[in-house]
Amino acid sequence: MHQQAVFMLQFRVAEQQAQAAGEQAAAAAQQAAAAQQMVAPTQTLAKFTKALARATWALFFVAAATGALTGVQILVALKVIGR
Repeated sequence: MHQQAVFMLQFRVAEQQAQAAGEQAAAAAQQAAAAQQMVAPTQTLAKFTKALARATWALFFVAAATGALTGVQILVALKVIGR
């Protein structure tokens, strides 16, 4: 009787481990699917960020050119440089 109880206990433990392994496999599959679904939005975000960085540099150069031209206008108005 004791051996049968030990065997049944070991069998139950093995069943529980198999069930847990199945649940872990299902969770891993769900995680992989979710990660795969994030690839396209992440790539889109990376492209948008790159475009935003280019636009920021363009605005920086426009601001620098505007500042330089404003400086020249001030110098002309003060007759530091001129015709």
